[in-house]
Parts: sequence; structure tokens; C-alpha cells
Amino acid sequence: RIGLAVELGESVVEALPASGNAWMLLGDAYGRQAMRVDAQAKAGWTLKSRDAYEKAVALAPGNPDARFSLMQYYTQAPQYLGGGREKALLQAAGLAAIGAAWGHMGRAALLLADGKADEAIAAYQAAVTAEPGNPRATLGLISLNFSEKHYADARAAVEAALSRDPQDPVALFMLGRI
Repeated sequence: RIGLAVELGESVVEALPASGNAWMLLGDAYGRQAMRVDAQAKAGWTLKSRDAYEKAVALAPGNPDARFSLMQYYTQAPQYLGGGREKALLQAAGLAAIGAAWGHMGRAALLLADGKADEAIAAYQAAVTAEPGNPRATLGLISLNFSEKHYADARAAVEAALSRDPQDPVALFMLGRI
């Protein structure tokens, strides 16, 4: 199935080489492929993922999803595969330039990478406050509270989201999960 995603992604990029979204999705497919292969092939797929994310950001610098994906790559990948804290910080600054909520989410991802879950939760809360309807901010806040076993806080975040929009699909999904 992942092989098919890679194949389709490459076809879309070939047809739409100037599409930042296409490159971002191809980067996702390459990254998933990297998780499935043996250690020898992993580096090649990982570098393909990085290259696709970098191309996505170059083509669409205002695309927060592409920038967020690249930031996460830089945060998680070792230096010999092109990762690094400084590169991640540059992408986080780019997210902040796109919007306050995205800046807070970028900061949350960096804090999580540093093992600072409680500070990351506060950053996600700031993202939700900055942009209450942002589904990624809502999901981040609820999911992180849930994974940290702050069930009452996760439930409160779900209830706050549902009070804003009773049909919020993220909040309804997470309510079922809780």
C-alpha cells in the first residue's frame, strides 16, 4: 500500500511539478516507506523524504503543513541525514510568520522533541487560543493531554472545541477516543 502511495505521489509530482502540496504528500509517502524498509535502504528513503519536503517549502513557503513536516523532519533526523536543531528552528520561525497558531504549534513540536511535554501542552493551548478553529491545534492539544494521561484536561479541551462547534470532527473523534 505504501509502495502504491509512493508510485502515485511520484506520478502526481511529475504531472504537477510546481505543486508544493504534491511534493509534501510525496515526502510523507517516502517517510512512511523509510519506516518499513531494512536499515540499508532506510537512509535513501529518508533523504528522499527530506528532499521532497524541502522542495514543497521552496515552492510554497506559506504552506504551514509543508513547513511543519520539514520542521519535524529536521527535529527527528540525525545530522548525517540532514537533520538538525538549527534547521528546525528556522522552520519554526517560518511557521510563526505564517500565523500565531502555527508558531505556537511549531514551538510545541520543538518542546516535545526536548521532552518538555507540559510546556508543549501550554504551547498547544496558546495555539488554540490564537486560532480556535484550527483543527491541527485542537488535535495537538487534546492528543498530547491524552497521551500524557491528563484525561480531565483532554476532556475539557474536547468540550471547549464542541462548545465552539458541536460538529467539530476532531473533537468528536477525540471524545470517542477518551
